[in-house]
Amino acid sequence: MEGRSWLQAWLALLLVLFLLSVGWRNLPEEQSQAQYSRPIYEYAHNGEAASVTGGHVYHGAAVPSLAGKYIFGDYTYGRIWALERTDGGPQVELLIDSLEDPAWEARLSASAFGIDDAGELYVADRGGSIWRFTEANGTLALVDTFPGLEFVNPVGLAATGDGRLCIVEQPGRVICPHDGNATVLLDIRETVNDGDWEQGLLGLAFHPGFAENGRFFVTYTTYEDGALRLAEFSASANTTRARNHANLSSQRVLLEVAQPYPNHNGGHLEFGPDGHLWLGLGDGGKYSDAFDNAQNLETLLGSLLRLDIDDGNPYGIPDDNPFADGGGRPEIWAYGFRNPWKFSFDPATSELWLGDVGQDEWEEINIVERGGNYGWAYYEGMHCYESPFEFYDGWDCSGLDLQAERAWLWERVLLNPLALLLLGGSLFIARRLGQQP
Repeated sequence: MEGRSWLQAWLALLLVLFLLSVGWRNLPEEQSQAQYSRPIYEYAHNGEAASVTGGHVYHGAAVPSLAGKYIFGDYTYGRIWALERTDGGPQVELLIDSLEDPAWEARLSASAFGIDDAGELYVADRGGSIWRFTEANGTLALVDTFPGLEFVNPVGLAATGDGRLCIVEQPGRVICPHDGNATVLLDIRETVNDGDWEQGLLGLAFHPGFAENGRFFVTYTTYEDGALRLAEFSASANTTRARNHANLSSQRVLLEVAQPYPNHNGGHLEFGPDGHLWLGLGDGGKYSDAFDNAQNLETLLGSLLRLDIDDGNPYGIPDDNPFADGGGRPEIWAYGFRNPWKFSFDPATSELWLGDVGQDEWEEINIVERGGNYGWAYYEGMHCYESPFEFYDGWDCSGLDLQAERAWLWERVLLNPLALLLLGGSLFIARRLGQQP
């Protein structure tokens, strides 16, 4: 009997050591790691209104202290941060808090960040100003880029490639200031539906060869059921070879995506270092992915698209898009987004940084990879989320799925020599116990 007691004690000890060796896991977090691409950074807003605005990795010369850091903001909080990647994880520094700093007379509603052709950084304030990042006596300063000019609900900034920085006005104009004048490149206010505060003219990207071909692209919501339209325009060169005004009759519609609700349109555009056009789309709106789009690869909503606009009619599909050969819409590069409001490429690494606006508690910054699933609406940030809508029926944040179980078994047990040794010892002692009377 005494020998049996000792065996039981050894078995209990080995089982405890086994559990410690594989790690006591938070089940929803483990599931997140097994199934979905995790954000590089998240911050909480605890049920208060918040809206992350994705920014840029800074490589300009005006602010040496920001070199290599990712600059982003929050439209609602009126804050701007710098994120630096370190071996110990991301380190975030608060640069501007316009609601707390008495130097700011009003909230800095950071609706968009942009860089000019020299790599200098700007932020659009939806209140009407465009601010340029600079330094004064070694201290970060924001200066009014276009004094004397005020813009109507600016929500986007894009460099032309010929030395100008253009501003997207949400009601439907693109302004490219020149010599102190507000030169209007495009005015489609009669076409743009900006009835909801998230609707309007939302995206702008200039073709890498704009100076030679005059091609540029915009996204805007239409009066036809609020669909998001991707359209191309061209601007002809004048006698000085400047391309100052678009020809409205040149509009070519490349894509229209039905929007079941007025919010979460996304709409941001960027040309990548690969020469392709990238477009971010929200989940269709309302709340909690009400229309079951973000995890549905048969819809474009809730996804990041990658299009070849130099081949195909109206566009081509790059051969290396993850679903080019099936399994989902071929335009999709990554999915599982709520409202990818702004994204950008790091010109030094070609990494794609994206800010995804959260719902109840978490705003997130992602580095997007080919075919990545960024979790919404199973997860908000790194945290399990329970949507009340039909597609997510049966999803329980206290449970696990088979894929997570397999990942955990492989990573924590089968690839862990100590765990295998302790498990083997436990099984041996259990067998001995079974042989004793």
